[in-house]
Amino acid sequence: YSMYGPQFVEPIYKKEQQESMYESGEVENILHVPVKAARVDATCSVFHDDLVRKFTNHVMKDGNKVLARELVEKAFQKIKRIQLQRYHGADDSEKKASIETNPLKIFHMALTNTKPVLQLTPIKRGGVTYQVPVPITDNRARFMAMKWLILAARDKDLRVHFPEKLAWELVDAAANQMEPQKRARYSKLLDAEELEEILMEEESDEELEDINEFTEPRANMSSDEAEETEIRFRDRRPGDSPKVLDFTGPLSGINRSAAPNINAQSSPFSIFILFFQQIFQILLQETNRYFLQFMACQDAPGPSVQLPDVTIEEIYNFLAIIIQMGHDQQDTLKDYWSRDEQYYTPFYRNTMV
Repeated sequence: YSMYGPQFVEPIYKKEQQESMYESGEVENILHVPVKAARVDATCSVFHDDLVRKFTNHVMKDGNKVLARELVEKAFQKIKRIQLQRYHGADDSEKKASIETNPLKIFHMALTNTKPVLQLTPIKRGGVTYQVPVPITDNRARFMAMKWLILAARDKDLRVHFPEKLAWELVDAAANQMEPQKRARYSKLLDAEELEEILMEEESDEELEDINEFTEPRANMSSDEAEETEIRFRDRRPGDSPKVLDFTGPLSGINRSAAPNINAQSSPFSIFILFFQQIFQILLQETNRYFLQFMACQDAPGPSVQLPDVTIEEIYNFLAIIIQMGHDQQDTLKDYWSRDEQYYTPFYRNTMV
């Protein structure tokens, strides 16, 4: 809920934005449009910066905004001293020209160099969760950059004051002179070659196949590009190339000696049972054995008439019902065998009574 209607527009209080609107003529479109009242923290002062305000909020603890603002200001003062010392210590004019002495610009450079461009997102495939690199939004990247800089400053020597530690972190980040461990964590760019090296060292072939589905959409690729991408990600180490069988030639198709009864008129079930006949035989034996064990453990005496064993045809019927149940969704098991008009399906009653 807002006290302003949808016809109200956000206030523009920055002088730079107002000047650009006057130059582009965009201001003519909002001359007669109602404007919302500016927030109490909105200011057009030259000493105000939105990113510095956000950074101060991240530094703040327990709502002590005055202390957080004082720490950030001291850090900027320390940056100014560090850069002035380097400026006056430079020998020639070229080095002096390359040294930036404005703490605000150094702060923005540090954030730009620290922002990540990728983040790891957990994606579950086949019961296994993979960490897949995906692009990161600008707001999230800015938040992570500020968080990493503050945590890095707090992890340094406790005998050094926080403003001084934060100043050195910002100066190092602005100059891309961070330690190797921090550089890996703060890495701004992760191009295709570096990403490929990481995947080659840490991921298996199965994981790479899942990652390729997300990181390299092949709908717009040509056949040659898709084949080259597949080879680059799959055959990354010697001996990792999967064995590809040729399904053409004299040895293609079904081995007639192993399946003499299969011909062109065979049903799909006949082909299916060639691969799973041994499994179904094991299911049949274990089902009958479990029934005998279950009856032997009962306290009450068993039936006077010996029940017949389960047959292989009943196992096939049971599997067919399980598969069909995945297609016909019902609330309870009784609904599958119900004779009610809204539930009645003859298949289940005719297959298993």
